Amino acid sequence: MQSKPYREITITDITKRAGVSRMAFYRNYETKDEILLKRMRDYMLSHEERMRSPADFLRRENWRMFVETLLGDPVLQNIQKAGLTEGVFRLCMEFTVRMQQKLLDWGVCAPEGTLLQYYRVGGLTGSLLYLADHADRADVDPATDQILRIISADVKPGETPLRSIS
Repeated sequence: MQSKPYREITITDITKRAGVSRMAFYRNYETKDEILLKRMRDYMLSHEERMRSPADFLRRENWRMFVETLLGDPVLQNIQKAGLTEGVFRLCMEFTVRMQQKLLDWGVCAPEGTLLQYYRVGGLTGSLLYLADHADRADVDPATDQILRIISADVKPGETPLRSIS
């Protein structure tokens, strides 16, 4: 993608560059878009693995590392150039829903507060999409702070879980 626009890159270009056969490519991927989206999915899953407790979930350093990698990884930055916003949206939604489920499993979000937390899932998804689409203009610290504001609004370790929104 540094020498040719994404839409002009063919599967043949990819397989030649990677030194693999077309058959090997198609055993692992259906389209070239999947290569970039798999990288983002793997990155999000590795971040989730670091979230082992409510304290980890609210630790600024964890989210700063997440944002730094999101903005600094050239493969992730190429998602923007490839115009894969729809795929990124789906990955962001899956990621934020899984993070929401962790909050429920940890008991820091009462089940009756789930609607409020899913509302916040939309905010986090929107923020992640913005970062994916505007990575060259975003700043790590303000982006990290925004994510933390969204996810920690009603989640405090050791305090009473969320109450019903009704």
